[in-house]
Amino acid sequence: MKSNAKIIFWTILFLNCHIQAQYDPKLDSIPWFDTCFVPTYDGSNEAVHPDVIYFKDGFTIQDSTIHFLMVMTPYPNFSRELENPSVVYSCDGYHFYEWPQIHTNPLAFPNGSYNNDPDMIWDAEYESLYIIYQETESSKKWQDIKLLTNDSTISNNTLPRTILHYQADTSQTWKDSIFTVSPSLLPYSDTLFMFYVHLMNTSSEKKEDADWTSSRIEILKSTEGIHQWNKDDTIHAILHDKPAGLFIWHINVFDGQDGWFYMLCNGYEGSFWNNHNLYIARSTNLLDWYFFDDPILIENDPFFNNDCMGVYRSSGLINK
Repeated sequence: MKSNAKIIFWTILFLNCHIQAQYDPKLDSIPWFDTCFVPTYDGSNEAVHPDVIYFKDGFTIQDSTIHFLMVMTPYPNFSRELENPSVVYSCDGYHFYEWPQIHTNPLAFPNGSYNNDPDMIWDAEYESLYIIYQETESSKKWQDIKLLTNDSTISNNTLPRTILHYQADTSQTWKDSIFTVSPSLLPYSDTLFMFYVHLMNTSSEKKEDADWTSSRIEILKSTEGIHQWNKDDTIHAILHDKPAGLFIWHINVFDGQDGWFYMLCNGYEGSFWNNHNLYIARSTNLLDWYFFDDPILIENDPFFNNDCMGVYRSSGLINK
């Protein structure tokens, strides 16, 4: 499928953050394709897994008009002990800053496990910011999806709350263990949807030999708000025209406000360490997703000057 859709997306690679944007009078300062600076609490400034919210009218913090919030995690040298959710602010969508007078990053630490894969939404009706992230037991025996909520400043007086818990069945083999990544929230009408990637290993009975050999996108929905989910109602997304051999890794789903919903999909072909590219699919019903013909960003793009390990989870929006 081919399209002329104009999309802004933020993609933090393993080391840097890159932006591509459509023309918009309010966003003229954002380059079409460039590197932006994202500070991290550990000082490495090496961040991954962004999710970005755009406030068209902005809000004011200490005489600055903020239009963008980004939640992400540091991940220097694949150090998952530092992979804790953090929020940074931007006036222009290109220069991001911490606001230590408002809150201190990270927003949460794990408890005998590690954190990963944040996502967030803004509830305009209640003027509340909802941040979710995963807390994963090191040997994948369990996973929690945690929730932080507050106003747009996300001050540090909120405590994480578990809204979903997944427990592995210890009677099952390693290849049947539970492991999910990249939850993505999408509010639509009176329903809140949560998309995520369920990874499965079919190659080995033993943990030390295991490799993720297949993945599928699963969907939960709630009409009772972000605190109420029923895992028994999980459904599988139907993927059409998915490139042959593409292993889906991380996703972000957003409403295009044009009759379509969009999914930015990071995936790879062959070895995990090769061909991490960014694809896009779209849907009108949130169940059937149709992929575009070609990736919209590839790891060997000349811009990266042969210094890119892969295009990772990205965050998108369409200007209206």
